[in-house]
Amino acid sequence: MALSSQVLSQFLTVYRQRSLGRACREIGLSQPALSKAIRRLEDQLGVLLFERSAAGMAPTAYADALALRAKIVQSEIRRAASEIEHMRSNLTGEARIGIGPALAATTLPTIMADLLSQHRGLNLVVFEGLSDVLAQWVVAGEVDFAVTTMPFATSRRGLVTDVLFRDRFVVAASADHALAPSRHIVAAEDLLAFPWVLPPRDGTLWQRVLDLFERQGLRAPEPQVETNSGVCIKGLLLTGRFLSFVPRQLVAHEESKGDIVLLASDRLHIEREVFVLTREGSILSPGAEAIIGEFRRRGGGDRPTVN
Repeated sequence: MALSSQVLSQFLTVYRQRSLGRACREIGLSQPALSKAIRRLEDQLGVLLFERSAAGMAPTAYADALALRAKIVQSEIRRAASEIEHMRSNLTGEARIGIGPALAATTLPTIMADLLSQHRGLNLVVFEGLSDVLAQWVVAGEVDFAVTTMPFATSRRGLVTDVLFRDRFVVAASADHALAPSRHIVAAEDLLAFPWVLPPRDGTLWQRVLDLFERQGLRAPEPQVETNSGVCIKGLLLTGRFLSFVPRQLVAHEESKGDIVLLASDRLHIEREVFVLTREGSILSPGAEAIIGEFRRRGGGDRPTVN
């Protein structure tokens, strides 16, 4: 027979107050609702817990027995809640994280630095990879969770997916690039006159780039370099020769320093969702939950607006 903690709490309030009216005022419940809850509890137990009279609610021997155990249950629940709060505020143990290249270079280090400065007993193990590989690691239990985009079907067996935030790929260039001075009014066709760094042709993002230019009635740029390396893309952009589509958070630091600019270019941007992947049936550690919570709260980092 299962008794909820709420019902036990209501019973104990009536037991302590010896009055339905005083109990209602203490817990903020209407008298009919509390009376019904006590009647239902008595029906469930098959005994009379209180003798009702004009003087109040007199506990029976059955109520005395239940109150003794209910107080122990309440005490244990309070102790468990206190222990959980202590665990949350004093994170320890290991969390194994899978992460995509852009977030590995930007948002994740900031989150880790903040958490580790507060919780020195927490140990983080980080693996970088692309979406399909990260999904395999999660299902195999090699990482506790992964944060990545989703170029594969969300119905993959054994995998649970949840949207963390939405992000945008935009056109980026060095502050020394020829188009940088006119970055607020760059026409799409003007972008085709310059060399590009783009993702590999066998990836989902490549096809989205092609579709984007086709909708503008233009051929897609022919890349001089194909790479999925965020470090390589940033390095090439900083030479001042190349353009690229990048997730905003990948170049947020360089943009804040004025080294890289984002080009507004006739709606040439790609929206994407960033997901957290977990294994079906798995229970995450408090450390893993804390990191996911920070990703959700920060929304992928500071992303300046580009119209």
